[in-house]
Amino acid sequence: MNAIKEIYLRTKTFSLTYFILLIISAIILFLYPRVQIHIFINKLNSPSLDFFFKYLTYLGSGWALVLALTILAIIYKRQAGGLLLSALVFNFFVQLIKHTAHQVRPVKYFELFVPDYHLHLIEGVHIHLYNSFPSGHSATAFAILFFLAFLSNKKWVQLLYLLLAVLIAYSRMYLSQHFLIDIVVGSLIGYLSSYIGAWWTIKYEQTQAASEQHTDK
Repeated sequence: MNAIKEIYLRTKTFSLTYFILLIISAIILFLYPRVQIHIFINKLNSPSLDFFFKYLTYLGSGWALVLALTILAIIYKRQAGGLLLSALVFNFFVQLIKHTAHQVRPVKYFELFVPDYHLHLIEGVHIHLYNSFPSGHSATAFAILFFLAFLSNKKWVQLLYLLLAVLIAYSRMYLSQHFLIDIVVGSLIGYLSSYIGAWWTIKYEQTQAASEQHTDK
């Protein structure tokens, strides 16, 4: 329990703000159908936003995870194992749920059930049609950025990490790759998985410190 409490205290700014956003998202999902939510988001587009989200979304890809792991392995070394554990956990659950739920993505859903509405799509973006729930990009973004927030003691840095994670998750809706429920659940899986990684990191550090103390004696 001490490790869990320490993680919360280290990430309080990130976690509390994220929980508020989760509650707001849950209320929206309760009040409005996912199609109505998606149409509302889809209409909030512009050429500049198209360009921004088209490329920002790559920060939630597997390549971004590999890059983050590489940088952590170089700079922090010990802590990289925590993020790797997080990645293994969230990938397992995301893929398990995706291939169990078999939910179609927005473009396919609208094609089947709302053919009269034409989604705003961005040229050059490869649109996926299946395995919508949950969002893997959102899980990746929140796992990486929560873990980085765990390593930071500055509140404003944690808020920047959260903002970036939210924007990456939002990009999946903007690009019509996912519904709101997909990115909310994906973000939660990433967050909780990274919590496990942070817990492992603390336990590992404690074990190493105890071992070094024993060696000194």
